[in-house]
Amino acid sequence: MKKKDILFDRRIVELNIKEGTVTEEEYARFLKSIPDRKNDTEWIPVEEVAPLSYLRAALGIDKSAAKEEETENKAQKKSKK
Repeated sequence: MKKKDILFDRRIVELNIKEGTVTEEEYARFLKSIPDRKNDTEWIPVEEVAPLSYLRAALGIDKSAAKEEETENKAQKKSKK
């Protein structure tokens, strides 16, 4: 990782500005220099990443489905051993 990237790391940039390591103007220039990569992305429906029952449970819509799925996953793991 380049030193510049570390200075402007979003987790510590506020501290670096506060301590005077970088200025707000330098940070603004850095942000403007980052290329826009939105055309290089691909839409992936969230259902392909996580089962719908898990998502419902995470949102508090259907807690029982997530527990059932977790039980099924544990059973499948045991049967593979």
